[in-house]
Amino acid sequence: HIKNKEPRLKRTLVEARFEDRIEEVISIGAPRIPPSCLCLETNFDETIQFLDEWRAGFAVLDPLNLQKQIWVQPSKKKDGLSTIGRYSDFSKIEYMSTAVALIMTAEYDRVRTLINSVPPVINLKDWNKATFTKLYEVGFFENIGHLTDIEADMLTQGELKTMRIQSGKNANDIEKVSKCIWELSEFLESRSNMIGEIELVINSALSEAMINVAKWAYPKEHEFLKKHIGKWWVTASANREMQEMTVVIYDQGASIPVTFAKKRWSETVTDLLNSTLSSNPKFAFSNDGAYILGAMNPGNSNTNQKHRGLGLPEMKDVIDLLGKGSLSIYSRGGHCNYAPDRGLERTSHHISIGGTLIEWKLNY
Repeated sequence: HIKNKEPRLKRTLVEARFEDRIEEVISIGAPRIPPSCLCLETNFDETIQFLDEWRAGFAVLDPLNLQKQIWVQPSKKKDGLSTIGRYSDFSKIEYMSTAVALIMTAEYDRVRTLINSVPPVINLKDWNKATFTKLYEVGFFENIGHLTDIEADMLTQGELKTMRIQSGKNANDIEKVSKCIWELSEFLESRSNMIGEIELVINSALSEAMINVAKWAYPKEHEFLKKHIGKWWVTASANREMQEMTVVIYDQGASIPVTFAKKRWSETVTDLLNSTLSSNPKFAFSNDGAYILGAMNPGNSNTNQKHRGLGLPEMKDVIDLLGKGSLSIYSRGGHCNYAPDRGLERTSHHISIGGTLIEWKLNY
């Protein structure tokens, strides 16, 4: 009689950096290998697949016993090494976009907040310099609980000024972000003829977007697959050489396709949706791109409320006013992109982005 034996998990010795120390720990299981390029714009399929699998790794957290969850399991043997579960090998990443950095920061922040414990950073000495630099510039390490002594909201390197990731829930948090965006605009204006009125429109559109996220992204009646912390995250940068400002906003809410589908639409949007929604969707998120398209339509609601969707129509208006730039919205499985020279383009994917991500590029 031959017994069937389960294959032994591959155990790997790694270096873990904590808030106040560095120590060697044992990783149970082979590391998860990310694509070398993590970018929604140039490598969408591989990036979204990795993010989905990476995010699923946190699903082991027991929502009923969150305070008992820990990142590292101490050894039961005297002087033995502690252990961690499977980790993602960031040393394999050669390029990471700002949008992906924001998504990963938000997920670590969510889990860190829920279990009240800062995640260790694994094998930092082996990370690609470009990956480390990107994460450092946007404030990844501060947001996940490392480098808490760095208090600057902005980082300036030559012709590039970056707003470190801000997060929040209320009006005071939004006001802080608005001040930072104004500072980025002034950084560009030394070489631009852009008038102050456009700066006001930019801030108005961004503020409306964040206000609407705070109000509508996390409805109490929605059944979330993961426990959320009700926040939005935002970062931005200004490139003076290219005369370009980029703003990226992310939330882990119910998503535009879910919340917009429950709205009372205007006649214009009803006609638009009737012509774009599929009556026989091929997969669960097939119509998500169409719902985002509807949310970008001015006056999408038949109520008289001032807010219009998630501030998306105003963002599109600013691009039209400047004559160049782009607006890209990912929400659940949908994606909608707008640029003056290409118009509106939409598509849908079978994997969710995990909420809503807005990337707004303005060329002055």
